[in-house]
Amino acid sequence: MESKFQLGDILELDGSHCVVVGLGGQSLSGEEVPEEHIAVWFGEIDNESSEGLTASPKPSRIEVRTIPEDYFKKGPEPLVSH
Repeated sequence: MESKFQLGDILELDGSHCVVVGLGGQSLSGEEVPEEHIAVWFGEIDNESSEGLTASPKPSRIEVRTIPEDYFKKGPEPLVSH
């Protein structure tokens, strides 16, 4: 079954926005996205404190979730700035 969404689409789930980063059947970080699911990123990044000279935290992990695509609706169109 072909997804109704495309990579990069901004979607909404229970009032939260996310972006599609994988579609059913695709491999993502060595894991296959289940059929009729999509892989989405809600913008969450776990940070660890950096040691040494850098003052800002470095991202340690970006969590992507696979969720049945029927749970989502299209989100707002992005405003693109340059």
